[in-house]
Amino acid sequence: MAKRYTQLTNIALFVLLGLLPQCSAEPPREYTTYHRPIGDSLSGDGVSGDHSNGDRVHAGDNVSGDHSTGDMAHAGDNNSGDHSTGDFAQGGDPRIGDAIHIIGFGDSVTDGFCATSGLSFFELLIQNNNGIYPQWRGRDLRSHFASVTSNNQAISGSASCDYSTSDITYVLQQDPHTWKPTVVVITLGGNDLIHNYNCSSPGECHAFCSSLAAATSWADNYRQRMIGFIQAAKASITGPTYILLANIYDPTDGVGDIENAGVGLPPWPDGFDVLALYNQQIEQIALATGAVLVDMRAAMLGHGIHFDDRSNPYYDAGDPTYWYCQNLEDPNDRGYHAIRAAFWQAIEETLRL
Repeated sequence: MAKRYTQLTNIALFVLLGLLPQCSAEPPREYTTYHRPIGDSLSGDGVSGDHSNGDRVHAGDNVSGDHSTGDMAHAGDNNSGDHSTGDFAQGGDPRIGDAIHIIGFGDSVTDGFCATSGLSFFELLIQNNNGIYPQWRGRDLRSHFASVTSNNQAISGSASCDYSTSDITYVLQQDPHTWKPTVVVITLGGNDLIHNYNCSSPGECHAFCSSLAAATSWADNYRQRMIGFIQAAKASITGPTYILLANIYDPTDGVGDIENAGVGLPPWPDGFDVLALYNQQIEQIALATGAVLVDMRAAMLGHGIHFDDRSNPYYDAGDPTYWYCQNLEDPNDRGYHAIRAAFWQAIEETLRL
């Protein structure tokens, strides 16, 4: 959720839950197509480049074992039409389909801020890194579909106030792949709470230090905006559509003591309750739109600033490691793997892979 600063000028709006700024001279983002002929092996890690930690904080990263989240909620699954794997199967192999398109909308979590190249949750959904996560071999879109196209339009630093439904409609109409079965992954709302860390004037889409009473109307407006965004996206995609909407994680591991995060933030007495309020609104958004709720909060609990506190109810004795980047707002590589696991479980269940 960290801010990415650009040199674009005269930007009136950001487009579509993280899409390109309107009126920008920047060329449209490219659509990436991955092709794998039926029957090709999946040998090799499939992700090029240097995946060392570099200058990112990955305290105690542990990638062993299966870290999928078993308690994920899926409020309001969208089951209109027959979305069984058989719709896409070819060559007699029920595991492998013809084509799939995946779109990313939202903030820096979907954008992959702080992740090593190839290890953001969005990239791992498309193609696992078998060298780093060998136990996840075969649990990616490329293993199930002969052709995978992607369009990640998330923008770091964006909040829900940065978008409009008309932007969504316009940009999706420019996407040449939305006739295919399309998975849409969304993380949007965290920046509505934390930016701009100004306790002197909290407000809508920058609620840090606000009271719960003040945040109540902002949360309701957030819910209405998000419902409009998702409805516009569903109306603009002509193929079978699967919307996966994540809630907001809690780097304090349920304690609410953001002042102890070590990054110079002041106390936010109502912060824990405001976060809970927005996550309740996200549940209502999923129910209202038929989106699948991905419990990103549960996936990250126990791995924030109290990851080594054995008295914390979310302490993970099997993997007591820290999963956040040094900015506290975004995951590190280990956190992105956990978020990938949560989204992948939703994809497996929704597409019946």
